[in-house]
Amino acid sequence: MKIIVAEFAEETNSFSPIIADRGHFTPWMSATSKKEIHGFADVLAENGYETFFGPMYRAESSGKVDHAVVEEFLSDLRKCIAEKGPVGAVCLALHGATQTTEVDDGCGYIIKTVKKEYGVPVAVSFDLHANVTDCIFTEADAVAGYQTYPHRDQYNTGRRSASQLVRLLSGKKEYAAKVSVPMIAPASGYTTDNGPLSELYKRAKGLLEDGTLLDFTMFQVQPWLDVRECNAVVYIRAADPETARNTALSLGQDLSGMGEFMQPQLDSYEAIIKALEENKTGKPVIVSDFSDSPNAGSVGDDVKILKYMLENGLQYRCAFIVNDPEAVKKAFKTGIDGKAVFRIGGGIDPANKTSVEVEAVVESLHSGRYVPNGPALNGFELSIGKSAVLRAGNFDILVCNHMCITGDLMLYRHFGIEPTQFQMAIVKANTSFRLVYTPIAGKILVVDTGCPSTADLKSLPWTRIPKDSMFPWVEIKKTYKAAEHLMEKAV
Repeated sequence: MKIIVAEFAEETNSFSPIIADRGHFTPWMSATSKKEIHGFADVLAENGYETFFGPMYRAESSGKVDHAVVEEFLSDLRKCIAEKGPVGAVCLALHGATQTTEVDDGCGYIIKTVKKEYGVPVAVSFDLHANVTDCIFTEADAVAGYQTYPHRDQYNTGRRSASQLVRLLSGKKEYAAKVSVPMIAPASGYTTDNGPLSELYKRAKGLLEDGTLLDFTMFQVQPWLDVRECNAVVYIRAADPETARNTALSLGQDLSGMGEFMQPQLDSYEAIIKALEENKTGKPVIVSDFSDSPNAGSVGDDVKILKYMLENGLQYRCAFIVNDPEAVKKAFKTGIDGKAVFRIGGGIDPANKTSVEVEAVVESLHSGRYVPNGPALNGFELSIGKSAVLRAGNFDILVCNHMCITGDLMLYRHFGIEPTQFQMAIVKANTSFRLVYTPIAGKILVVDTGCPSTADLKSLPWTRIPKDSMFPWVEIKKTYKAAEHLMEKAV
């Protein structure tokens, strides 16, 4: 039997002004690391199936996806199957929180289209921040999502989904249950490594390890997705319907009371100064400018923290990164060692007008290619487009055309900025950065600058999400009944 493995991965922030067109999507590949598609392929090969790879579309988080890109992906998938097929199953590596210019549930649309056209089992892998809709639950035959945040189990997630598919193809009967929890929580407010949510994960993993469950994912939906159907979801696979149902109900009920504990402890701009003054560790203060995280769909052009430091005359050695194509153009025109006045920041997101003017020397110019070495995409060649390092007094400012995998140390190091040699470094990421930055940090601060991936979810201009029944607009802990949000099926 032939099985095709393909990928369409993009996480939508509905409040981002950037529409993801075809140019945003490329096949992210590495000669040294494996991701979901490799997990699919390895398990299928181990079980004697003939596997071939189809189209690979992967993009950094952004605003909505131009729906034409989804149709092009499906067209490429059809061509590939026509050339290699027929197929006995389809494996899709998706993000799970993709909104297009035409449909709210882009991943559900892809899965349903494939299922309708080929009538074969469809296995999918998802990010932990997927929006697992009723359509996805109904149409997908195998579902697995990341069980870690910060994410470090992409490959294993592909293996888990493929293992579900192998059991299905071998005729083994199992059962799936889904409980939706009407809540969103800012991604900067929790991890699966510590805190209340981690305890829930430990409980579920214990059930997996003792054989009670066949698989599980507790999806914490992308919190900046303005769609009608938007929920956190507990997804369970078990050998019998009672175990699947009861486990999903129990975990879902407990998850519904955790919203208030999944909020970040925020720091002020003044706290940055205090931390710099008091830091005697010899390690840098790391400041998470998470609400401007391109990993979460923001554009990375905010400079409020830099502006605050300039206005207060602070002379600490600090590293900043800003998405500013116009500053890059001027740096290339000025040339290395040239000095010029640069206006930086606020040039992409129409809602962000904050900018700063600095006189700076062009330290270096770059093509923008770099290779992360953190756990998420180790060995994958990425690009931030043409970029430049500007030296403005004690500040080194990396300006670029776009950012990619902002929580990785190599985003600075590759361009000649060694964070350990600075007193402070700005990281535009929610939680992913903690895996690699914690060991080098004297202190980590979390500052909300009010950009599209803000933790203040109520402040955003929502138009579609059902606020009248969702946390954080409504306190659901005492009124939520998991049984009213249950779906189940035999697979």
